Amino acid sequence: MIEPGSTSPESLPFGLSEEALVALESSAQVAVLEAGTYVASRFETQLVVEEKEDATRSLVTEVDRDSQRLVEAHMRANYPEHALLGEEDPPDADPPAPDFVWAVDPVDGTTNYANALPTYAVSIGVLFRGAPVVGACYIPWPNERGYSIFHARLHGGAWRDEEKIAVKGPTPGPGPQHGRTTSVPMEVNRMFRLGDGLRKSMGDPRSSGSIVYDLLMIASGKLQLMLGGWAAPWDYAGGILIVQEAGGYVMAPGMNEDGILTDEWIPFRTFDRRYEPTPNTMRRLRRWVRPVLAGSQDIVTFAANDLRPRRGSVLDRVKRAFLGVKQI
Repeated sequence: MIEPGSTSPESLPFGLSEEALVALESSAQVAVLEAGTYVASRFETQLVVEEKEDATRSLVTEVDRDSQRLVEAHMRANYPEHALLGEEDPPDADPPAPDFVWAVDPVDGTTNYANALPTYAVSIGVLFRGAPVVGACYIPWPNERGYSIFHARLHGGAWRDEEKIAVKGPTPGPGPQHGRTTSVPMEVNRMFRLGDGLRKSMGDPRSSGSIVYDLLMIASGKLQLMLGGWAAPWDYAGGILIVQEAGGYVMAPGMNEDGILTDEWIPFRTFDRRYEPTPNTMRRLRRWVRPVLAGSQDIVTFAANDLRPRRGSVLDRVKRAFLGVKQI
């Protein structure tokens, strides 16, 4: 994990080199640009919109599937030894886990996209033995090109195109500030128990409909705090690393020795702490579902101390029944 405010290089995990990470970051940017360009070309066109045949009933279009195929084709052409973990994978697609896994959300914010709202993202997060080491994300952006690529590699800083970015903070007070925006799920009060401190000091809440987009807004100082709802590695992997490399802090609920989620928020480091080269690892990655807090360390710590998931919420029951996640 990148400590907030750290500027000196740290040693890389065994098996990684700076040269390999630079090449991997560049490759992920090429892949996300290709997929993002395709997704943008289909914006406001006739789409085939379907509901997924699972408990989430989230929307999916042919653009989601085609975008993921573009990323997978690029990965297989350049890194055939890597594996892909994608939102649009078949549910039983769990090969043995290699060291490197590309966690891909081909269109994050599909409901926005299908309704011609330009708040969506294409996200690639490359994991090394479960931990994000490269992130590359495409979003529509009000510049001459109409888009930006946010990207980062472990210990390499965070960037929007060629401009280095950083989270905003610390704040004058202990929590989110009035007049600054905070991203929370639409059903935040159903999903979480908020303490008095957070209720009084939430900032100005917004919900964009795209977790990736909100993480990038945290990394570039547009949002002060993001509380992401229950979501998967492909939703979080690319954006989490970009936030961390921008000097931000990320926390998620912990898990005890029995594999049961707890109410304690801990610093995020990896999607799988028992990584091994087996299909079980890929299954655990696919079933990883947590909320996440992201922002400057002071605000995230304040929120984590005043926020608990509601075990009886509708979304929590769906999560446990459909994804097999246990919670005490």
